Amino acid sequence: RDIQEIEFSILNDQRKNDTELLWYLAPHPVSLYVYLYGMPRVIKVKEIDGVIFVRFIYDKVVCSFIIGWGCEEKSRLIKVVRKGNIIEYKEKGKQEVSPLENQLRCFIKFIKGQKVLSGLEHIKKVTYIIKEIEKQLR
Repeated sequence: RDIQEIEFSILNDQRKNDTELLWYLAPHPVSLYVYLYGMPRVIKVKEIDGVIFVRFIYDKVVCSFIIGWGCEEKSRLIKVVRKGNIIEYKEKGKQEVSPLENQLRCFIKFIKGQKVLSGLEHIKKVTYIIKEIEKQLR
């Protein structure tokens, strides 16, 4: 666990008018960070031109994500910094399944009693954090 920083960047080229940016794109990175590191000590949030920047401060690692839509192109980036080394995964283009759809599929499995990586307590933590981010954006 020599990871010093993890960053997600989730940018869409089209705006979705039927949902909110935060609730559409943030659950996946928030869920992953809570799964790996628990509840963050500090949450820092800012919004610039419709793009949301979030940083979670933990004792030994910083986790962040950038989400937005109406950007020049659709892209996904995960960057992991470990002892001076940077590993990046880039995905461009159309996604078969939206992050929200993935979350809903997991939730349905949970309701049906099937095994999932997270459970009700995890979902409560993710929801709490997203609500805290919303408060900071007001």
